[in-house]
Amino acid sequence: MTQYDVIRFFAIDGAKTKNGGRVVANRCAMKYHERSMAIEGDEVVYPDAHTAYLERDESTMMESIVEGVKYTVAAGGTRVSNGDEIIDAGQQMSAMIRLANGEITCGYFDPEEIELLKAAGKI
Repeated sequence: MTQYDVIRFFAIDGAKTKNGGRVVANRCAMKYHERSMAIEGDEVVYPDAHTAYLERDESTMMESIVEGVKYTVAAGGTRVSNGDEIIDAGQQMSAMIRLANGEITCGYFDPEEIELLKAAGKI
């Protein structure tokens, strides 16, 4: 198996934050199983009805253009304007991957590889 240093799954509509927030992603044309990918500026709604917004995260190495403006795509670990962060991206296939040699790429994992990564403690 490839040696992964960091795996950060791209966040989609419904992703969850450490403090109980839920990402409302509906501006990005990129979809994952018909759910919009989350991008900077998307709203995060909390159980008590307060809101915050996803911050810019250039470390994901992916952007989306909405009405002529480039926005970074969010992933697990992306920060929220209130200091919170995404802890559950809402999917576990499409990710930003940093290999052990430092190379960064985007990729997909099949279900068998996900199970191996879980067993190895990588995700």
